[in-house]
This record gives sequence, structure tokens and C-alpha cells, in this order.
Amino acid sequence: MGDVKEFRLELASDVFGDKSYDLKLKLLDLIQEGYIHIVLNFKNVNIIDSIGLGILLKTQQNLKGVGGQLSIENASSSVRHLLEVTYLHRQINIL
Repeated sequence: MGDVKEFRLELASDVFGDKSYDLKLKLLDLIQEGYIHIVLNFKNVNIIDSIGLGILLKTQQNLKGVGGQLSIENASSSVRHLLEVTYLHRQINIL
């Protein structure tokens, strides 16, 4: 059995508009490269829009389908609250 591929990605800024699209492309590339555990470091993220939230959910669904997991670490209290009120914390591992 091979090693499980994990990738840690530190986001440089908030996730909205074009940055959501850029994140989507990066996550799709990582999944195509075989990474099934992806940890997003949100230490520089204070805002995430609905498109960004949808991308996180879709990424988690894709990873779950191959036995993987999306995780978020270092989320600010405002981002953590948003993940909770949208129930994404039930789908995505919040570290």
C-alpha cells in the first residue's frame, strides 16, 4: 500500500472574487496530482465569500470520494463562525 499524499497550503489573503477561482484551480490541480489530504492554512484569511465556501464544500466532496479529507487550520474567529453557521464544520475538518 502506497503512502497517502498530503499537501499543506498556506493562503496568502482573503478568499473572494478572482481569488476564489484561483483557489479552485489550485485545489483541482492538487487532487489531479493525487493528493487526497489537503490542509489549508487560513492564518491570513479574514473573509471568504459564498463562492469560496462552495469551493471548499465541493473539494471536500471530491476528496471524500477517494477516501481523503479537506482540513482548515488557523481559521480566524469570524471565519470559524461562518463555517459553523453554514454547517461546513460538519463536512470539513477544522483544526
